[in-house]
Amino acid sequence: MNPQSRYHVFAQKAKALLMRPITRKYDQRLAAWCVIAIAALISYRIFARQFNFPTLGVGEVSQILVLWVVYLILGRMEADDRHLKVEFFYNQFPGPVQRVVDVFVDLLHAATITVILYSTVDLAIKYQDTTTPISDVPVSVLFLSAAVGCVTFLLVSLSRVIKFVQSYQSHTETNAGDKQTQ
Repeated sequence: MNPQSRYHVFAQKAKALLMRPITRKYDQRLAAWCVIAIAALISYRIFARQFNFPTLGVGEVSQILVLWVVYLILGRMEADDRHLKVEFFYNQFPGPVQRVVDVFVDLLHAATITVILYSTVDLAIKYQDTTTPISDVPVSVLFLSAAVGCVTFLLVSLSRVIKFVQSYQSHTETNAGDKQTQ
């Protein structure tokens, strides 16, 4: 087995391992459970006000769950390629140019998300001993939601770039083989 094909086998196995949680849509299920919990918490808050039951921290926990939903869905939208694009202009480009634009956008996404992820981890470390004022929930839980969404987004973006490079390499090798047979 030549070194290049060993690299491709390793890259495929690594990609499959990293992308397994994304392809199985655990993030979507977790986001759905968060939405159900948010609805239950808000319903409790409405009824509790009516009967003077304590609602201390219910709003805060709901807001934390909303953050989790946002960041979980961020990664899912990237994985499903349902993020915003300027479709009109994008569709005017020929196919090969669209692929180059896609790679450029994915690299730009990866760079931006890496900066956000670094900032998130930095803030989580800085405020690791801080809790929310009412519910006493560690603030690092808020930062963890952003980290999870950013890592998912980053993995999807980088896997698309790797897929493009691999398809470009195989296309180049195929064309080189065709020229040698002629």
